[in-house]
Amino acid sequence: MKTLLAKTLVLLAFALTSTAAFAGDEPVKEPNVYEQIRSLLSDFPNDLVEGETRISVSFMVTKSSEIVVLSTSDEEFDSYVKTSLNYQQLKNHSLKSNTVYVLPLTLREI
Repeated sequence: MKTLLAKTLVLLAFALTSTAAFAGDEPVKEPNVYEQIRSLLSDFPNDLVEGETRISVSFMVTKSSEIVVLSTSDEEFDSYVKTSLNYQQLKNHSLKSNTVYVLPLTLREI
């Protein structure tokens, strides 16, 4: 009887310590939507901006997680933003498809 109790306690202790060790591990986080878009726009030509420019980008995400830029608040950057972002696929996002989102961007001269 004592051996059964001892074996049960050892098994219980092992189970508790092994689950506690796994509970501390954090899952690998994918970049959020803003970081992904920022990365896609990272090759922005500096000669287009003097100082700092703020624009708004209206976009939606398709069912296949592709970005579709609808418009920007500045015609000068419209072509560049659309070329850089249209049909680029987002990873691990929680945005609803076919919903219009507005993202404020600040473009800075480096």
